[in-house]
Amino acid sequence: MEEDKLLILQDWITSPSVEFISSRCFDLVAASHLLVDCSHHGFASKWATELRTSLNEAELEALETIGSLPLEGLELAGLCCVTDDLNDTRAFVEYVGRTAPEEFLFWALGRKLPLRRISECYGRLRSCDELAATGGNVFQAALLRDPLRFRDAAVLVWAAISEAVVEKALSVEHLTTRWCAVLSDRFQNRKEPIAEFAVKLAGDEMAPTSQFGVWYVVSSWFLSPHRLRWSDLQRNFVAPDWQELDEDAERCRAEYLDRVVGALADTNRLMIMRELARARCSGRTLAPRLGVTPATMSHHLDVLCAAGLVTRESAQNGQVYAIDLNAVDAAVNEVKAYLSYGTRDA
Repeated sequence: MEEDKLLILQDWITSPSVEFISSRCFDLVAASHLLVDCSHHGFASKWATELRTSLNEAELEALETIGSLPLEGLELAGLCCVTDDLNDTRAFVEYVGRTAPEEFLFWALGRKLPLRRISECYGRLRSCDELAATGGNVFQAALLRDPLRFRDAAVLVWAAISEAVVEKALSVEHLTTRWCAVLSDRFQNRKEPIAEFAVKLAGDEMAPTSQFGVWYVVSSWFLSPHRLRWSDLQRNFVAPDWQELDEDAERCRAEYLDRVVGALADTNRLMIMRELARARCSGRTLAPRLGVTPATMSHHLDVLCAAGLVTRESAQNGQVYAIDLNAVDAAVNEVKAYLSYGTRDA
């Protein structure tokens, strides 16, 4: 049974129906959530504290208003679903500023109440109070009585922090590398039951068999320890609890870099890479050029192949080796990403 779940989850994650993305609009919502209470955000607390000092009195008051929203405003990430561009923060903020009170309530309450029911009750204080009682708490009651105050507060804060958020956004390539490391580690080493991992990944053990055609897995430098899902009926967006997954990902990435850097930390192997950059070649041809024995050359080529920097093909007279320039570029970018990720809160 566990093996079947593993195969289903692997097939689902690697299928075209799952896409790993970054979203500056989502980053904006997550960053404002972080600013509300940065004390539990660990590595990002310095960035958040410094950014708060740049906000004026009106913006800080708006931030406090956001803090009264369910999940401290993080549910508003659902508004990203109805925007044309997940990375156009200016258009996103303008769009939210134009949203009708009913629509804003629908997303702010995490879609816990149907839009039709909200539309029926909005504007009638007595019905609104009844709806608030259905929703469950005093903050939701305040939101239902005056949604435009909360909407305008979100717009004010997002407009104020947008530029700082964009500067801190992570690239899709960086996120994909982290994901690959996590998935490889989880699947190869079976560190936990597959069902538990599916819940961490998508909030649902049955995610692979859901009705949604496309899942977008979103990550953010600003995301607090929350798992979030939102959808627009055609698309399903998932923001996993990255802090739970990140530790293994970082270790796996470090191990990958150790293989790559270790493979290049040798004069002979660097010279082999240079020769192969000029033309594909056999080990038998390379050995006399570098003045090493065939056995030594074979060892060096095995190391480079294991690091993924060199490919090997069978030919009529033996094996031919070639440099994989795409793998070299990816390794260089990964070194840069790894170092920048390590100093991101400097």
